[in-house]
Amino acid sequence: MKHISTKLILLTMILVASLIAVNAFMSIQILKKESRAYTFQTEQLQTQSYAKQFENEFSRAEEIAAKVFSLQITEDKLLPTLENIFKDVERPSSLIQGVGIWGKQGLKKQWYETHGERISKGFKIENDWIDKIKAVNLVRGSTPTDVLVLFPSENAVVAVEMSFEKIRNDCASSSVAFYSQSGSPILFCNDQVETRIRSLPGSLQQALVSTFQTGSFEKSENNFVGLWAYSAIGAWGKVVSVADTVTAYRPAYILGLQIALLALLSIGLAIAASIIVAKKVTDPITLISEATQKIANGDFDAPIEVNTQDETKILAESVKGMAQKIKKLIESEIEKTKIEGQLEIAGALQRLFIPKSEIDFDRYHISSMYLPADQCGGDWWGFVKCEKQLALFIGDVTGHGYASAMLVATTRGYLAMLQNEVNCTGSIQHNPGELLKILNTVVMECTASELNMTAFCIVLDLESGQFQYSSAGHNPSYLLSASKNEIRSLSVSGYRLGDTADIDGDFEVLDGKLESASDRLVLFTDGIQDLGVGQETLKRKGFRNFLERHLGKTGIELVTEVKNELIPLNQGAHLEDDVTFLVLERRNDEIR
Repeated sequence: MKHISTKLILLTMILVASLIAVNAFMSIQILKKESRAYTFQTEQLQTQSYAKQFENEFSRAEEIAAKVFSLQITEDKLLPTLENIFKDVERPSSLIQGVGIWGKQGLKKQWYETHGERISKGFKIENDWIDKIKAVNLVRGSTPTDVLVLFPSENAVVAVEMSFEKIRNDCASSSVAFYSQSGSPILFCNDQVETRIRSLPGSLQQALVSTFQTGSFEKSENNFVGLWAYSAIGAWGKVVSVADTVTAYRPAYILGLQIALLALLSIGLAIAASIIVAKKVTDPITLISEATQKIANGDFDAPIEVNTQDETKILAESVKGMAQKIKKLIESEIEKTKIEGQLEIAGALQRLFIPKSEIDFDRYHISSMYLPADQCGGDWWGFVKCEKQLALFIGDVTGHGYASAMLVATTRGYLAMLQNEVNCTGSIQHNPGELLKILNTVVMECTASELNMTAFCIVLDLESGQFQYSSAGHNPSYLLSASKNEIRSLSVSGYRLGDTADIDGDFEVLDGKLESASDRLVLFTDGIQDLGVGQETLKRKGFRNFLERHLGKTGIELVTEVKNELIPLNQGAHLEDDVTFLVLERRNDEIR
């Protein structure tokens, strides 16, 4: 008895520990993911905010440059004019500290400034000129926050001096930096972020060369895993920031430690409680053990009669609940296996409904191929024949799976019924439009509008080669004539089958003729036009071009070309839709 009790105590402790450990692991993983996402979002919003501040200040600098360029002024009036312009745009929140101009034509090659020699002492134009707008650091003492924005024209260079000291003070606790469009550093919010970013040149380069306006990524470099974010500042450059994963995941690690301590405490309490009540629970545990053995042998409904009011009662109920969950899980797996088996059977049954790939009549031959996308496809084709006539059908049921396969089976049943009628009467009594209208009734009875189907029907006079055709929302078939070197699209309007039982009027019926032994009828489903990867699919035009290239080939040769030329376009990828392709041709003398 004691041995059984001890085993149960150990089992209980292991179960509790496992559940706690799994829960702790999942909690930590979820929190790590959320912490990472939160850090990314925070860094992204931070860079966007500072990028907006920089962009506003640069816009003000552009206003000043535009006003200066718009004026026609002499050298003696230049400095007062600059000061007036500066006062006009100056605002309490502006970071602009001064304005200067470097002359080229009509002015001396020197700086004319509004605030002493602040610009000329900090920046010299190399080769007397610059060729594009840019922002550069003003090297003046140890101040790392002064920036000069240069706007060149044919005659002058306007310089707007800006101090980013306020922004640097605001972001002193952030890991943010501002880089110019050329990749030069303009401003670091603090020394630590400068040291960190300069030590990660590969990650920095990835952020700077990105063509996106804003973005974020995680990258490991030099034993440091950084969460990077960046935002573009128009054409001026980018604001970048980097946070270390240790900081980002710290809440997850703290919670993990707390959960681990809680787990150890729970296990300790479970051991103490188990030892105290071991003697009292021996008999109930024996019953539970026996019931557990029955459950292990497959009797998930085995009774567990425990009448105590302590933990053993709860344990008994837990075992019973566990048994029922296992039972439901096994039943679910069995049901899943049955469904998969049914799909296999349905798919095999459906393949039996598809006619053979090569069929010979007296003077006609049908070559075909059928390639389903899944176990149970939605494509089908078939025919009904009497001595002088042939009705040829092809269709495509929406979707795939068991329901589609059953609708295909029902449709094949309709063709079998029609063949019996033809056997009795000796002829096909309906034109293609009437046959589709009857088939619509069959589909409606079977699906009640939950599924629908496109279809194309041709009724051929085997003696004269005359034929009629109708379509129920299906893609057009083609009449190939090698003797005339032409392809005719058999396009005809019509509703999809199964959309409504009250079709307004009959399906449109058009006429055609196979005039010689070189004429062929090509029928197919739209899956053949979807072959290809990504945007590079055949579509209707590409498929027609394929037929034009192989206009003079027989039905068997056309099927071979589809297999060798079109199917490989999918590059081994899963088919998006079923592919059905068939060719009807005259095999001997010309049609009368």
